[in-house]
Amino acid sequence: VYLGHIKVQSDVIIASEKRLWIVNIKSKTSRCLSWEEISHFSMRESGGVEVCFFSSKGVKSFILHAAGGLELANIYHLLSLRMDKMANSPVGKDAIDHDSMYVNCRLKDISTLNLPGFNNELR
Repeated sequence: VYLGHIKVQSDVIIASEKRLWIVNIKSKTSRCLSWEEISHFSMRESGGVEVCFFSSKGVKSFILHAAGGLELANIYHLLSLRMDKMANSPVGKDAIDHDSMYVNCRLKDISTLNLPGFNNELR
């Protein structure tokens, strides 16, 4: 089931009920991940969102670059639609409230919440 898509600086990001696709506009290369393969995502100071995922060679990551606050919010919202399926999601399905992701008109980086059983913040 299709959930939505967005176009950002160099990628088109498509979300479905089971998968996340990232298609690079210039190179036409694509990446497809099941939501369960994604460990977590976090905002980067550089203006993007880092997506960490599990591969056969360990945990890897890539950054989805945003041109501004609106693109950053759109990436964040699209990824959070299936946050309940991510392996290291800091929140459960019932706790996801898109309206409460904003604090003082800015996105709250929910990826810095502590996970049960871990002493350090997830980054």
